[in-house]
Amino acid sequence: MNERVDKGTVLLIDDEQVVHQYIAKALVAASYKMLSAYSGAQGIRMIDEHKPDAILLDYMMPEMNGYEVYEQIVQHEDRSSIPTVILTAVDEKEEIKDELLKKGLSAYLEKPFGHRELINIIENIVVTNRIQLKNKQLHKAIKDTNDFLENLIHSSPDAIITLDMKGGITSFSSGAEKMFGFPAKDIVGSTFVNYLVAEPEFVDLWGELIIKNQIINYETEFLAAGERQIPVNFSLSMLKNKQNENIGVLAIGKDLSEIKKLERELIEKEKLALLMETTVAINHEINNPLTPVLGNIQLILDRQTELPDWVKTKLHVIEKNAWRIQQIVQKLNKITQPVRKKYCGETQMLDIERS
Repeated sequence: MNERVDKGTVLLIDDEQVVHQYIAKALVAASYKMLSAYSGAQGIRMIDEHKPDAILLDYMMPEMNGYEVYEQIVQHEDRSSIPTVILTAVDEKEEIKDELLKKGLSAYLEKPFGHRELINIIENIVVTNRIQLKNKQLHKAIKDTNDFLENLIHSSPDAIITLDMKGGITSFSSGAEKMFGFPAKDIVGSTFVNYLVAEPEFVDLWGELIIKNQIINYETEFLAAGERQIPVNFSLSMLKNKQNENIGVLAIGKDLSEIKKLERELIEKEKLALLMETTVAINHEINNPLTPVLGNIQLILDRQTELPDWVKTKLHVIEKNAWRIQQIVQKLNKITQPVRKKYCGETQMLDIERS
C-alpha cells in the first residue's frame, strides 16, 4: 500500500466555520495539510509562523477584508512569495481585480466552487511557485557564475612571452611557467609556433601581425607539459626599438580552461532553467485538459452496469493511460538535474526516471 505524499500546507483565512470544514475535506483528500485562520490579523500571524505553501483568502470579512489582508502580505518579501488565491462570492470591480493581480495575486476563485476546481487551482499555483523559486535560484547561480568569470579574467596571472622576429621564444614569465608547466630554461630558444595546435593558421596570422602591429584575442590551444592542450587567449603586439623598427613580439596569454569549463556549466544551467520554464507550460497545458478527461471517464465508469464489457475495458485502458500522463507531468516538475539517454542512433532524449 502506497504511503500518502504530503503535497504541502495551505492556509485558509475565512471567517465562516462551514467554509473551513468544506475546504478541509477537499485538501486532506488531495494530500494537503490545512491551517485555519478566522480573521485577517490571525491569518497574518499564521503566515509568519508557519510559512504555508499556498494561501486561500476570503474577500468579504469583518474588520479586515481580503484586499487589506493581501496588502499586508505583499508588503513583506517572505509573505509575497507565497501564492495566494482570493475566494469571493461577489462580482468585484474589474479594476480591483486587476490591481491585485498586478500586485502578484495568483488567482480568483468565485464561490460556490467544486472540490476539483479548488484542488486544480491549488495544484497549479503550488507547483508553478516551486518551479519559479527553482528558476530564481538557477538565475542567481548563473549570475554568480558570470560575476566569477569576470573576476577570474581580471585576477588570474597572465602568461607573458616575448619572441624574436623569427618566432623564437626569448622570455617566458613565471605566470607562463605555472600555466603551461614548462620551466623557462627549457623553453626559451624554442619556436613559439611549434607549441600551437593551430600552427598553419598562426603562420598566416604572423604576416597580419607585422602589418597591423597588434592582434587582440587570438584564441588557440597551447601544447603544455604532459601532452596537455590548454585553451589560451593571446593578445599579440609588435615590440619596436627607438627607431620604430620591429624587434620582436609580446604575447600575453590568458588560460581559458576554467572559463571554458564554466561556459559549459552555464550552458547546462541555462538548459535546466529553460527545462523548468517548459515544465510550467506542460503542467498548465496538459493537466488542465486532463482533469475533465479523467472526470468524465470516472462518471461513465460509475454506470458500469449499463455498459458492455468491451466498452468498460476500453474505458479502463483510457483511464490508466490518462493517469500515466499525469504521473509523467509530475515527474517532469520534480526534475533538478537532467539526465540523457540514447533514443535512436546518435539522437538522445531526456531520461525522466533518472532525472
